[in-house]
Amino acid sequence: MVSRAMVVVIGALLAVLCLVVTAPGVEAGPRRGGPVVMSLQGPDLVIQEIIVREQTSGEFSQVRVDVRVRNKGGAVAAASEVMLLYTQNVMATPSPGMIQHAPTGVIAAGAYEDVEFVIAGIAGSFKGMLVAVADVPVPTAASGQVKEGKLLALSGPGGPIEGNNNGFAAIFNLTGRTLPVRLRNPAEN
Repeated sequence: MVSRAMVVVIGALLAVLCLVVTAPGVEAGPRRGGPVVMSLQGPDLVIQEIIVREQTSGEFSQVRVDVRVRNKGGAVAAASEVMLLYTQNVMATPSPGMIQHAPTGVIAAGAYEDVEFVIAGIAGSFKGMLVAVADVPVPTAASGQVKEGKLLALSGPGGPIEGNNNGFAAIFNLTGRTLPVRLRNPAEN
């Protein structure tokens, strides 16, 4: 004979399984040597690519840099901030003036937004290092503005922890290259 408590537990498990089967963005699958893992994916902002465009003709006196921020997660990402750092000498400490910040709007799941930066005062060829970071930490919190990662996760002890995949850096030399040039993040393409 099945007790009433057992019926309630089985009913709760079936309800969770129905949610997992019908909810968008839900992943389920076996783990090696462990139980089945179910999760509901939240927003996940990544830098997909950096696009360098010429602003003026001639010797790159000014360039426009578009940073493509993509939400590869399963939920809407709130507005946040992107940081771009540029240095001509990859071995030197960049000056504070070469670090810029710009806001993003709300980014739907699977969508992207191009955030524009302008780097002025470039003499000769454009070379060096660009570092872009999506959802940069703010002074009032240890993390950025967007709560990223799984909204619901069922896993066993020692389950995987989501990594920080918000940044992309590229060392480049665009001497003699025709703009625009796309610097693609190999982890996101």
